[in-house]
Amino acid sequence: MYRKWHDKLELLNKRYPCSQVSLHFKNKSFLPFWFYGPSFSWFNHIVISNQFESVDDDVRGYLLGHEYGHIYYRDSLRFLSWYIASVLVTILIAVFCTARISSIWMYLYCLTVIVSCYFLKYAEFKADDMAAKFVGKPAVINGLLYMGEKTGTLNCNRRIERLKRMGWEKHN
Repeated sequence: MYRKWHDKLELLNKRYPCSQVSLHFKNKSFLPFWFYGPSFSWFNHIVISNQFESVDDDVRGYLLGHEYGHIYYRDSLRFLSWYIASVLVTILIAVFCTARISSIWMYLYCLTVIVSCYFLKYAEFKADDMAAKFVGKPAVINGLLYMGEKTGTLNCNRRIERLKRMGWEKHN
């Protein structure tokens, strides 16, 4: 089964070339504690857990295309740079905060958090678009419904609503 997904990843890399991408299959017990889904990506690596085996093929395709989208659009670098920026702003607030300039530092911190949230949401939408190019819109809807049910996050529900407004409907 895994050979099939390596081949699909190679096909995706030929259609939308980016840096060399590697696919790793791991037992869930070896993944970080915050890991709640069947897949994630970090720089040029897509990590798939054993939950990947229990989902339908269209959901697997969505997960693979979505994670490839994060790699294609270099989201890991964006996430890391905004994380570092928000930590630095927090340190600067702690070190240089006085009564006169505290409002400026707090404004800068709030701006950093707002921009980070925007980039996170934007990155998820772009990754969903890459998945739609890879497996089609119906599989993306099914994949998002699976992730929304699995994780219970509001973010998945918002993404589903956005896709429905764009004319996408769930297909069984």
